[in-house]
Parts: sequence; structure tokens; C-alpha cells
Amino acid sequence: MRTILLIAFPTLAAMGCTSPWSELGRTTPEEIRGEWVCDAPAYADRSFEILEESLIFHTGGETFDIYLILSVRAKRENGTTFYEIDHTGEEGGDLMLPLVFRSADGTIVFQNQPEIVWSRSTTGPEPDGSESPPTL
Repeated sequence: MRTILLIAFPTLAAMGCTSPWSELGRTTPEEIRGEWVCDAPAYADRSFEILEESLIFHTGGETFDIYLILSVRAKRENGTTFYEIDHTGEEGGDLMLPLVFRSADGTIVFQNQPEIVWSRSTTGPEPDGSESPPTL
């Protein structure tokens, strides 16, 4: 039995049966930190922020929801990074936010809404958490 296991494991690894995801802990990478906005009319007064250990979804007007990040996983393929961000949800249930960061143009799309492109805000917090200067 031991011989079969020793042969089977390297074979499964060679076939790509190992996880391509990297565990990043609870801290988001700087490349996705900041406030994100889009041009879609349905989201004109909406944005979201990815902070070091939390997510903020601006839901219109002065309202927003804040969630604590529990873990972050990443997988890179052809200049694109796929992220899975596990976070607290409403009423105690945990949720997972799957998103795609496209390094070529510095945009994010949600995996369930690939047609809506989010760009880093030029007036919100910088990736390091500091405020950007107002544009004149």
C-alpha cells in the first residue's frame, strides 16, 4: 500500500491536481487596496473599498456596509490575478468575494459580473490608506 501512495502522489501533482491558489492570510495585497468605482449607470453612486483587513461597500448616498476579512487567496494566470476574499457577512454568515484583478489596465471585475469594470478612484483613499489630494 505504501508503494502505491508514493507513486500516486507525484502522478497527481504532475496532472495538476494540486491547488494553484496561494493562501495570503487576512491581509489584502497592495495592488487591490483602495476605493473602486465604475461607469455603469446602475452603480453611479456606488463604490467599494478594499482595505488591509476589511471591505467597505458604499451602497448609495451616505450608507455603507463594512466587513472583516477572514482570509485571502490568490492565483495568477497570464497577467491576471484571481482573488477569493473570505469575509464576515450579514447576520453572522461568512461570505466569499471572488474578483479578478487585471494588471494590464489596473482594473477589477467581479467573477459574477465580468461586464462591469471597476477602476481605482482618483479621489478616494490611496492603496496605502492615505487620502489622495483633491483634484483642482
